[in-house]
Amino acid sequence: MNILITGGNGFIGSHLADEISDNKLTLFDLKFDKNTEHLNVKKVKGDISKPKNLTKVIKNQDVVIHLAAVSRVKWGEENPKKCIDVNVYGTLNLLEAIRRLNPKAFLIFGSSREVYGDPIKLPVNEDHPKNPKSIYGTTKLEAENLIKNYNRRYGLKYLILRFSNVYGSERDHMDRVVPKFILNSLLNKPLEVYGPNNKYDFVFISDVINVLKKSLDKVQEDNLKNEAINVSTNIGTSLLELAKKVIKICNSKSQIHTYQPEKYFVDNFIGDNSKLKKLLNYKPKVLLDDGLKILKNKLKELIK
Repeated sequence: MNILITGGNGFIGSHLADEISDNKLTLFDLKFDKNTEHLNVKKVKGDISKPKNLTKVIKNQDVVIHLAAVSRVKWGEENPKKCIDVNVYGTLNLLEAIRRLNPKAFLIFGSSREVYGDPIKLPVNEDHPKNPKSIYGTTKLEAENLIKNYNRRYGLKYLILRFSNVYGSERDHMDRVVPKFILNSLLNKPLEVYGPNNKYDFVFISDVINVLKKSLDKVQEDNLKNEAINVSTNIGTSLLELAKKVIKICNSKSQIHTYQPEKYFVDNFIGDNSKLKKLLNYKPKVLLDDGLKILKNKLKELIK
């Protein structure tokens, strides 16, 4: 297949590119670095918020995997305009490019559990009301709504994947909660836990990539379209429990300091993954303790 990955140099995008580089693959991103320098695929520098940048990459693509985004809740609060420009208008630009230049392309969109906001009940299934608390969550929901409207109006075929808390790579941002806890534990520095009782659903990067590969298989079979699916483990872990696990795994002397979380953070999320199992025949395989050990070994190399 001809496959385009927007955000192809990013955390998820680059790991996916590693796994599907035997296809005719194009990566689109603001920059390219060591995440993808080893890949012999087409790489196009561009900004998704600028429509003209997309015209040179959208033609002849069978599948567009849209991962380009302002990808953190905190960044959205710090710069709402940029978050909206990239996540909403960037998605609109991509949809328009598909509509005008390649209407047969299938779109796989990387969304987020942030679209749900604080849950009414746990675990959260895909039909749960959408009431995002953050700018980031709002932009992801607006992007989903645009995709669904282009489906109704223009026949766009799509799959929305709502990622839970993805972790497990040295390509991640090191100030995200899991890698930050591990790095601080390895250095015996304090772990700052904002919202110690808040529970989240942590899904390992290899499971996310396997879900994306399964999705591509279903697209080839023309066996899946116009769905939204949680990519989650159906298991919740509190941030305090996470911190304790990390300290134990790292054999660390770190102390735990607890604080109140920012008001824009979701209090709890556990994702019902029954639809993932039913439609993609996939259940996440990497348990949290195992994933933390794998990531610890990767991050140890960074501090040598």
